[in-house]
Amino acid sequence: MSPTTTQLRAFSQCLLNLPDPTATTDPEAWLLKAVSALQSLVPFDSAWWGQVEADSPHGDAKNLMHGSIGLSPQFAEEWNAIAQSDNFARASINQLGKAILYNSSTEDEKPGGATVNAFARRHRLYHCLAVTLQFQPSGLLFFISIYRNETRTGFTQLDALWLEEYGTHLLNGWIRCLHQANYGRFRNHWDRAALTTSTGRILYIGKQLGRVLGERFKDWQGTVLPSVRYPACVTTAASSPARPNRPYGATLWQTRLSNTYST
Repeated sequence: MSPTTTQLRAFSQCLLNLPDPTATTDPEAWLLKAVSALQSLVPFDSAWWGQVEADSPHGDAKNLMHGSIGLSPQFAEEWNAIAQSDNFARASINQLGKAILYNSSTEDEKPGGATVNAFARRHRLYHCLAVTLQFQPSGLLFFISIYRNETRTGFTQLDALWLEEYGTHLLNGWIRCLHQANYGRFRNHWDRAALTTSTGRILYIGKQLGRVLGERFKDWQGTVLPSVRYPACVTTAASSPARPNRPYGATLWQTRLSNTYST
């Protein structure tokens, strides 16, 4: 499997189409544009990306932050409910940096049992390609998963190679974008911090802060911070000041020991 000159040039152009991470402080919009840019190289019908905890306190993988194209707003919450049975996702988590490919016909069953099969059919996930990468400072993993519906042909091994290589560049760009958004305030505490929009939607979260929220709010499913106020632990959130070249402000949350607070 050796890419042709034309294919290599297409990959190069795809990388050139990645948005400049230093030109924005909006990590959510940056990721959306970056994943969308992959379409020109590896066409897909829907996509999902974000941060996942490989082994939550309950023993299951758990999605804490996500974005998507062409999927239901409830997709992440639904996936958290069936994560324990999703062998495709577990294979990706167990083989970091390697793209995992699964193609099916409309008659095939996606590995993982009836609940996973029903989930896949409901969201038209007939062909799946995913890569999970280590984001060590956060304590969590970062993943990109793309899908094709039943009207499309399946993914190829070359598609898998492109996703592996592109995913590495995308993660690096996102980390640089996060540096812009938090103005260097994470320092060495990435695992104890989070960035959110003014409405509480999570743009980034560290493992330790996610664990604190999960312990205090048993039904918390990630995606947005808990709406319940807990004054003993959290102070009023304040947005990062907008600047002329950085018009987007994000809210920074951090935790020290068992206390969570915002700045």
